[in-house]
Amino acid sequence: MARTFITLAFMAIAAVASAQDRQVNITDTPEMMVVVEKRTALLDKTTDLTAEQTTQVKEVYLKVERQMAAINARFDMSEPPMSREDRETEMKPQYEHWDRWTNDQLSHILTAEQMAKWAAVNK
Repeated sequence: MARTFITLAFMAIAAVASAQDRQVNITDTPEMMVVVEKRTALLDKTTDLTAEQTTQVKEVYLKVERQMAAINARFDMSEPPMSREDRETEMKPQYEHWDRWTNDQLSHILTAEQMAKWAAVNK
């Protein structure tokens, strides 16, 4: 059910964006990089990442930041403008989706022991 809702939300956003003929160009901002570094540092502190894992984790977190920036940019372009409450309602499933996706990606990078430590801390 949640996956269907998320898919429909993405389709609606894409339809609105394409109907308005507006392109969303996302560039990596210093703010995005700060979030990536903070999240990676927290994971490293918890699980003692290797250098290779650190690089892979940063890529995962950067992809999430880019996607969230794209979603927010599309919301910013919506006509009529979305209210704060509507935006929060629309973003809740997005956050849940990206949390699940991130944990799935991390499960392929971290060892079983590291993943167990991270799961315990990330409740």
